[in-house]
Amino acid sequence: MFTNLPASVVVTSSHPREAEIQRAMERASELVLERYEAVLRSLGSVLVDFIAGDVTERYEAKYGPLAAHDKKALGGLFQRLMRSGVIEKTGEYRARNQGNAAAVYRLKVRI
Repeated sequence: MFTNLPASVVVTSSHPREAEIQRAMERASELVLERYEAVLRSLGSVLVDFIAGDVTERYEAKYGPLAAHDKKALGGLFQRLMRSGVIEKTGEYRARNQGNAAAVYRLKVRI
């Protein structure tokens, strides 16, 4: 399936997508992820629901642009927050600034 991958790429999961998400999380700045989560929790405490783009917009307004390697880790961060019960998907979708659909989230437990 992935015959053109360089030898340096080691897939430790039977699910290549999960392995890629894990690698992105390992490369991301822990400080950036902590700040992003704090912005997400703050935004979620005042809005009924939100999309990832809403959080990113507020994060970048406060801290500046996210590096490409940090942006790649955001999907993993959202998964981690869903698994730990911080956020949940509403089952709805909303247009992102590029026009494509994005999942709508809400805080599971309001602060």
